[in-house]
Amino acid sequence: MSNTIPKNIIYFTASMLLIAIAPMPYGYYSLLRIVIFGIFTWGAIISYGEKDLTTTFFFVIIAILFNPIIKIELNKGLWVFIDIAAGIFLLRSRNILSKSVNNH
Repeated sequence: MSNTIPKNIIYFTASMLLIAIAPMPYGYYSLLRIVIFGIFTWGAIISYGEKDLTTTFFFVIIAILFNPIIKIELNKGLWVFIDIAAGIFLLRSRNILSKSVNNH
């Protein structure tokens, strides 16, 4: 696993989170759980390597919330808030996650 996440993957993942606030088929949310769990786990590993424990903590919490194995049941309003907050957090963390990647 690389120690960086390309910015285009970060933007795509944040877009998936924002799309999730609209009513979507159940399959979309299943795919979202897998993608978010993977990207946020990857982000936790990177931020831990950078010794940024606060960012690591938030990546881990979000990865747990979206884990595809044990689904956490929350109401739609709370999921909308989580989706938006996770998307913003991911975008704000992009410099930590992709600092050594030369994105063109």
